[in-house]
Amino acid sequence: MRRVGTGLLRSSKIALPCAAALLAAATLTACGDASDPDPVTIEKLKAPGDLRIIDNGDGAITLTWSGANNEDDFDGYNVYGMKGEASALGVTEGAALELLDGSGEAVESAKAVLANFNFAPATGLESVGAAKDAKDKELAALPIHTLDGEDPLLPTCKHDGSATADARGNCVNTTKDNFGTAVEDGADGAKVALNASISYALTGLKPGSNYCFLIMSSMDKGKKVSSQSSNVACINPRFKATANVNAPSGTAQFQVLNPRSWVAACTTTCAAPGADDLKISDPTPNSFHQPTDPGPIYIEKLGNDEVAFVAGKNSAIHTIGFRANGFASADIPPAPQLAIGNVFNQSGYSLAGQSVRIEPKTLYVFAIGDPAATTSPTNFQYQYVYVNTVPTTLGGKFDVEFRLTKNENQAR
Repeated sequence: MRRVGTGLLRSSKIALPCAAALLAAATLTACGDASDPDPVTIEKLKAPGDLRIIDNGDGAITLTWSGANNEDDFDGYNVYGMKGEASALGVTEGAALELLDGSGEAVESAKAVLANFNFAPATGLESVGAAKDAKDKELAALPIHTLDGEDPLLPTCKHDGSATADARGNCVNTTKDNFGTAVEDGADGAKVALNASISYALTGLKPGSNYCFLIMSSMDKGKKVSSQSSNVACINPRFKATANVNAPSGTAQFQVLNPRSWVAACTTTCAAPGADDLKISDPTPNSFHQPTDPGPIYIEKLGNDEVAFVAGKNSAIHTIGFRANGFASADIPPAPQLAIGNVFNQSGYSLAGQSVRIEPKTLYVFAIGDPAATTSPTNFQYQYVYVNTVPTTLGGKFDVEFRLTKNENQAR
């Protein structure tokens, strides 16, 4: 795992009894408080993992991660997030943030990284959280997490007291000083934990801006946190739009889709596509498509009542695959960076005139270049489309959903 920062700065006050005990104890029995939690090793508190982000569209996302915390004093999870590129925030996407080094000493650079984040992401991710200075703390690895007075803000996500055979608690947003009372599970007497797959929803993000997140486990009423965070996950949210797109009514007809002109008018949301954007009401006879045809994407009817996407000039298509849950799936990969003139032979192409069959419950990505470019474009918009249903009759409609970006070369 990557450790943030190359220089590890030791506290200038470690000679004091509490700090000395922290450094000496193998289990790191922390002396922190809820406004200035101390990191403890994995033997005491397991870190969350497998953090992923689902883009729900128009600035709404869902964070999902895995937890296995049955510690008696477990409280929940601290959610950190912030608008900005990973490099500017001091993190590396896919890597964990380490709060302690191999000798059990605080990684002071990790404290500086966390000061770049908002630890109350539900209140907005445009600016950092209102942390107080921790100069008077002996071995502080985190900013002091308070709002007014000494009321603690974290954990952001804690159990709600529910427990079933399949889920040991649901994630709910907390308010300051809302740690609640330990809830007993009738089966084993243990405190209800947040285990297995955990979800935390956020809204208000801006499509086209980058955001990064990390999660830490919390215990002992916020006094301790896991010495390692989850992996850092980042997202550039996309616009959401739905449409019922007309299918061609005959084998000698095609429909033209132009996502580039459509998203040009998107602001905080995207209006429903019109006929000029998707050509949904004007099929035109033409069954032979050449690399010089305008485009960028066609829908055409094949034989045997099948339909297909066809890449037009300066465009490309790739099939991501079957997704029963559409964009709610947590395993949607980045778009492949396709180049005009090079055939991509895994169900997608970057040459016009080659078709990709349209299947129900299937996700596709379009690489849209400038159809008016005199030479091959070097910049593309990568637009995702999920086909929910495919018409079974001539002239029927596709039920589709889009995730759209105005950014060039944003491959996810």
